[in-house]
Order: sequence, then structure tokens, then C-alpha cells
Amino acid sequence: MTFPHALMILITSLRTSDARLYEASRALKTSLLKTFFIFTLPAAKYGVISTLIVVFTLVVCDFGVPKVIGGSYNVLATDIFKQVVGQQNFAMGAVTSILLLLPAVFAFAVDRWVQKKQKNLFDTRSVAYEPKPHALRDGLCLLYCITISVAVLAVLGMAVYGSLVTFWPWNKALTLSNYNFSELSTYGWNPYYNSLTLAGWAAIIGTVIIFIGVYCIEKGRGLRLYAKQCKWSVLFLWPYQEWCWAWVTSFTLMMRITH
Repeated sequence: MTFPHALMILITSLRTSDARLYEASRALKTSLLKTFFIFTLPAAKYGVISTLIVVFTLVVCDFGVPKVIGGSYNVLATDIFKQVVGQQNFAMGAVTSILLLLPAVFAFAVDRWVQKKQKNLFDTRSVAYEPKPHALRDGLCLLYCITISVAVLAVLGMAVYGSLVTFWPWNKALTLSNYNFSELSTYGWNPYYNSLTLAGWAAIIGTVIIFIGVYCIEKGRGLRLYAKQCKWSVLFLWPYQEWCWAWVTSFTLMMRITH
């Protein structure tokens, strides 16, 4: 879940390396290991810190993964669900929600500080670094990337395999009958089409609204004072989404039970 976010941040951070530093390192005949710890790692340290914060925030606020595969292991996001649905303790659920928000707010505050530091590392005089081909290094990096890719594909492959099994774990014969939603589900393919329709309209309308808002904030002089407030409001919505999901799910189940 957090792998794509971490990968994109680290790639962007490593691209801000200044090629002039590496030229000076080669001119001084500095070893590759020393060059990594003197130039590469310090230049990307704020990106690494930002990656740690993003992964921490996504994991601490996650509800879906702990709910599905967490078993009896309890976390704050699932505890909200249990307090509301299992014990009908809405007050305790609200308190747990606030406690869940605190580490996310702290993480975002640190992330804002890191982003300000990151902007000062690459100026107009800097030259983007483009590594030259190196057989041993490129081979080891390729092997590492293949290992990560195989691990990710293994997880996805198990999901695909599970969808083709007739009746897990007693009948493991492969079949496509599980995809016949018109017979297995009351609503057929309608939930799938509804999801695509909702996602498509949300992407189009949301992108237009956000683009207009960002353009007005960045280009309009009168709205510069509200830029920081808007950015902070967007950051606060990120950790809210997970425990809001827990709250919505809890209230939905309660409405079904009472009716």
C-alpha cells in the first residue's frame, strides 16, 4: 500500500542531486562508498525523512488492511470500529479518533518543515546528476528491483489465484465461475460499473476544482495569505479519511442492525 508513495518521493529526492559534487568527487578520487555518505545521502536525507513520515501516517491511520488481515491484533483505526459497533460506545470511539489524529498532525508538521529545507538544496545553478552506466552497480540494482517486483507480484498473484479457486480451501480446482457476478451477486455487475462511474466523475470534477483553487492561490496576489491555510486544511484531510471510513462503516452497520 505505501510502496508507491515511498518510491515516488525517493525518486524525486534522488533526482535533485547536484552533478557538480560528483565531478569534484571523481576529481579528488574519492571512493564510491565515501561519495555516497558525503554527497548522495545528505542530499536525499530530507526526502528519506519525508518518506518515513508519509509511510508512518498512512500506516497509523489505515483501517482496511488491519481489518482484513490483522486478525485479533488491535490498532486504533479498528478500535474505533469495535467501540462503535461492538460496544456501542460512541464517546470512546470519538476519543480514539482524536488520539489517532494526533500522531498524524505531528507527522505533517515535521513534513512541512522538511519540505522547506528540501527546497533550498537545488537552485538554478545546480546541474542535475545523471549516473553513467556501471555494469556491477546496475546489475545489483536490477537484481534488487527484480526481488521487490517478485514480492509485489506474489501478493497480487495470490489474490488472482484465490479468485480462480472454486471453494477455498477444500476445492482448489480453477474456474472462472467466481467472476459470474450476475449469478453470485444480487446486484450483478452494477457495483463495478458504479465504482468506475464514481471514480471517473470524482477524478474529472475534483481535478478541475483543485486546479482552479491552486491556480487562484498561486497566481492571484490577493489569495496569497490563504495559501498556507489551504495547504494545512488539505493535509489534515489526509489522516481523517481512514478513521472517517471506520466511522461511516460503523454507523452504516448500526443503522442496519437497528432497522
